[in-house]
Amino acid sequence: MREKLKVALADFLDYIRFLVPFKTAIFKIKTISSTDELNKFMQQQSAYISQATLFGYLKTRIGSRYVSHFNDEKFLASVNMAKVEIYLAALEDFALYVTSYMSTERSIYIKGSMEDMFLNMISEDENLKLNNDRKIKAHEHFKIRLNSMDMEKFYLNEPFKNSSETLYRFAPIADELKIQDRDIILNSMILKWKHVTDDLKKNSKNFSL
Repeated sequence: MREKLKVALADFLDYIRFLVPFKTAIFKIKTISSTDELNKFMQQQSAYISQATLFGYLKTRIGSRYVSHFNDEKFLASVNMAKVEIYLAALEDFALYVTSYMSTERSIYIKGSMEDMFLNMISEDENLKLNNDRKIKAHEHFKIRLNSMDMEKFYLNEPFKNSSETLYRFAPIADELKIQDRDIILNSMILKWKHVTDDLKKNSKNFSL
């Protein structure tokens, strides 16, 4: 029993260590002037938003028993799966947003390189640990959306709907409870994305390929 509690606490502390650096990173990035800086910004913000919204919702819904749930192996497995799926959806949405926004508002046509950029981001992420099949699936899904999106309208027309709905779908809370929170869950992520896109616009004025 004591060992299980240690594991539960370790997982909870791992969440804290994962979340805080990305939260801090928001304020460290003052300019986005290169592709490398853009990639880091997309990764950091996608990770922060996916983690903050998932764990924030779980903590709010579960309450004071939040940490003890990490002792449940089934719950922990569901959390780990949710972390991966929500992050991938967030990174995908943000990469598409950046492509659409840069093309339409800044006349910077990044679509041709974004496909490889996305693959590199999910391949180089040490926290993600995707197997090859999942990596291929994520990349193929991104390519389909990239090549089918309306370049001029995507960033204006619910660009983060997919990641918000992925948060709702994968959050490991009973459906009869989660359905009551649907609007809260979706809006919590959309609000956070608004702050991130504002930062993107402000900090990428000197960006060039």
